Amino acid sequence: MTDSDRIPDAINVAAPRPERRTAARQPCRADLPFRLIVARRYECRWAKALDVSTSGISFLISAPLEEGTAVFLRLRGEPGAAPLTLLAEVVHATSHPDGNWMIGCRFDSVTGDLTGEERLQLQGLFQRGPEGGAGPGPLPQELTAKLYFPFAPVI
Repeated sequence: MTDSDRIPDAINVAAPRPERRTAARQPCRADLPFRLIVARRYECRWAKALDVSTSGISFLISAPLEEGTAVFLRLRGEPGAAPLTLLAEVVHATSHPDGNWMIGCRFDSVTGDLTGEERLQLQGLFQRGPEGGAGPGPLPQELTAKLYFPFAPVI
């Protein structure tokens, strides 16, 4: 294990933390898997979304990530469309009772320019899935174009 892969002891402590989110959390669809790409190592993992707000997301993965790590979150878009990509920064990693790790992240578009309305639309996507279902309709084309990032692996 290299120093860059080492998880600081502070992350391993499961002490309660004060709430830092400024937006309300909403549960994510249980069947909405996405791919997580650790930017610095270009390492891919499957992740299971837990909850989402307009500024962040928490999910389960099999191993911890260090606070401050940059990751790409890759989601399937509309059928036949390119995947959607968000850039996220790890805020915390907490061990989960099932042996996985709960990771909390702040997210934005790769260019860092999501508006409040676009954030609400993304929150809806995590709640209803890319094919629609409950909630508002598909993402506007302008937002899907903003979330297109060709340099991350296709899922």
